[in-house]
Amino acid sequence: MMFYGNDMGTASWLWMAFVLTALAALLIAAVVAGVRTLDRPSSGPTGPTPAEQTLAERFACGEITEEEYRGRLAVLRAARR
Repeated sequence: MMFYGNDMGTASWLWMAFVLTALAALLIAAVVAGVRTLDRPSSGPTGPTPAEQTLAERFACGEITEEEYRGRLAVLRAARR
């Protein structure tokens, strides 16, 4: 039995293949972007840096004063931003 007007010609098949390929590419790109976003480390504060730890140790041992400690810590944190 033949249906009138339901013939999918060559152009229809090519258009359908193009659209499905584009949708598949978009889906793959979305998955890759999502995985990359989840793998990225958080940009929040991560704790003291090794330089800040060394500075704190020097302050704890009495090698530098509180003024020097606070001034140098401010410089280190400003450089980290």
